Amino acid sequence: MLATRLIWYVTGLLEGLLGLRLLLIALLANPANPFARLVARLTEPLVAPFRTLLLHGGHFARAEASTVVAMVVILLLAAALTGLFDVLRPQASV
Repeated sequence: MLATRLIWYVTGLLEGLLGLRLLLIALLANPANPFARLVARLTEPLVAPFRTLLLHGGHFARAEASTVVAMVVILLLAAALTGLFDVLRPQASV
């Protein structure tokens, strides 16, 4: 089904961007670098809702946790949407 493939395609793109964000944070990328800024700007709307979800001592731990939570939530939403499409799809008569 086209909708299911599209959902997983978009999910893969979002997960890839969030994974890249996580990698750049873990490697202490220079936040002034244009590529690091681009990744941060593209992923910020995905991470922002989870920024205050978990309490940690430092900025690095908080940013990393927010990104991981966003990745899990996006994956769960994609699975739920594709599951819903499977339930709503008409079954072929035998």
